[in-house]
Amino acid sequence: MSAVIEPPWYRQFWPWFILALLGSVVIASLITLSIALKDPDGVVVGSVTGGGKKVMTAATAELGPVTVTVDPIAGLLLIKLENSPDTDQLQLTLLHPTRVARDIQLELSRISNKEWMAELPSLTAAKPQSWQWLLSADEGQRQAQGRLVNQPVMDQ
Repeated sequence: MSAVIEPPWYRQFWPWFILALLGSVVIASLITLSIALKDPDGVVVGSVTGGGKKVMTAATAELGPVTVTVDPIAGLLLIKLENSPDTDQLQLTLLHPTRVARDIQLELSRISNKEWMAELPSLTAAKPQSWQWLLSADEGQRQAQGRLVNQPVMDQ
């Protein structure tokens, strides 16, 4: 009888195939970890309760209804407040939905009793973007928040 001599394990295909699969999973998880550490999650503004419904805080009611208008051609952002605060400056924060580094702080200046204005940095992009905005008066004691959708201007 002749005995079949099998080669050692390191000369066979299947152990290396299994090790390659496990190694690729480890490498992919390290890449995912490095991406997560480079780009932290954005800050959630406001409070969220059951069912995903957003609850407006009491501070939002103090500023009353807020109308935000964007003129992309002139590069201006206009805000109209029903209950305009006594201060001469308001601060508007445009919160990018996913990137904290792209958040924009704007100082608003009064143009009339209930209207405020700020120069708007370029928000145009290839795709429409949605921004959360947070309006602060009296060093953050009175606030209003909402959503601003930027639609790119089409060439005609």
